[in-house]
Amino acid sequence: MLMPPDGDVATMASLTAVSTENQVPNLMDRLVAHAVRASVVDYFHVRGEAVVNVRAGAKGNAPIAATRGRSQSLGIRVWAHGGVGYAASTEAEPDLARLVAAAARSARSHARLARAIPPPRAVRDEKLATPVRDPLDEADDALLFDLVTRAAEAASAASAQAGTHAVIGARIATRWLTDGMATTETRAHLSTLLAMAQRRADGRVGDGTARWGGTRGARDFVGPCAPEALGAEAAKRLEESLDASPVKAGRMRVLCDPELAGTLAHESFGHLTEYDLVHSGWSTLHGHMGERLGAPGVTIRDSPVTPQVELDGVQVPVDDEGTRGRTVTMLDDGHLNAWLHSGDTAALVDAEPTGNARVLDARFSPMVRMRNTYFAAGDARFDEALEQLGDGLYLCGARGGAPNPDGGFMFTALRGYRVERGQVVAPVRGPAIHGGILDFLQRVECVTDTVEMHTNYFGGCGKREQSFMHVGVGGPHVLVSEALVGGVA
Repeated sequence: MLMPPDGDVATMASLTAVSTENQVPNLMDRLVAHAVRASVVDYFHVRGEAVVNVRAGAKGNAPIAATRGRSQSLGIRVWAHGGVGYAASTEAEPDLARLVAAAARSARSHARLARAIPPPRAVRDEKLATPVRDPLDEADDALLFDLVTRAAEAASAASAQAGTHAVIGARIATRWLTDGMATTETRAHLSTLLAMAQRRADGRVGDGTARWGGTRGARDFVGPCAPEALGAEAAKRLEESLDASPVKAGRMRVLCDPELAGTLAHESFGHLTEYDLVHSGWSTLHGHMGERLGAPGVTIRDSPVTPQVELDGVQVPVDDEGTRGRTVTMLDDGHLNAWLHSGDTAALVDAEPTGNARVLDARFSPMVRMRNTYFAAGDARFDEALEQLGDGLYLCGARGGAPNPDGGFMFTALRGYRVERGQVVAPVRGPAIHGGILDFLQRVECVTDTVEMHTNYFGGCGKREQSFMHVGVGGPHVLVSEALVGGVA
């Protein structure tokens, strides 16, 4: 989502640094010393980050590329002159005194624009890391190529005439936050393995993709996310795309899979509960706290770590203000129940921060962002949901889409299937679902009992100038009595 920037403005250097993790804490210690000596600074947060990005690909049974990139960023947020300011650098050896001075100037300018925001004091001494087996930043090229070639070969074996491709990507980020007295260190490992297959037949081009993302090292891609399973699934979806018929447009019963349901929960409802957007009047939910917005039994949550399956989704146990994350139930049994808060927005209404202050990297000052957003589980089995659907569409995955202040949405499903009398009978081509999230929530008839979470190294959520941030989306299967569906010929 793109919005005009407000609040803190980062002063950024133009150079990108190649770093080791040890360099950043040393720079932070020196920056703390400069901030302590600055007489105009009342309080400060120093933030640092060291990132390793890893990618590898294969076409058929041939590896084609493996790359590794390292970067660092360093920033300081200061409370001074009655305002809050931020300055940051990506240089290997930034001018630390100038960073403090730039942040103080920014604070002075913001003091004239908005009420003073009290500094959060939630920074704590602790180290947190997400567990993985064989972290991909430590994996050699042979191990990376083994994963992608196995996926591509499995797709080729399942669809002999298809062109196949596989790619793996990982972002391993170590972050530090200190107020000069206590320090929080977090290490997050996010990876995605993606298999693709494409073939032309009868004048049409069919394609299929399958991916699995989450907190996974090289030996964590097993079971349904093993390279062979993803390659075979991509080939299966390719054949379905060639067999698919156009979808008949109109209003009909729809069963959404966990990824599509989670995307709706995130894009079309979750953004409306981010309190910076509520306070500004952008969100249509402003002034509706406590009201019934959805059918009984419909619950939407945002959690710092993923429910049930700890390797899927994103892991944000502590946010970028040092606040320990907690699960927030924004919609509880159909009722609007809570907002998502950073320390800044919580101070506006004398509320508690929820652990939703996040930054794309240390170049930026925190804003309210989601973590893992999902529909909570119900009590129906998947086969019971299909039977209750009767005649309608089963839609899976989502492509595109952006939040609207009134909750309106349009998403193209990655796959769709026509369902008759509770049985999946045939794939349909290019199905898109349209509507408004409040109408959608009122029409929920059935929610299944198993939550799945999805995330993607190759994509994420955009808000203002910070794109794309990794988030988790998901939930159970969700059945609605009626939705507007269109498609392509």
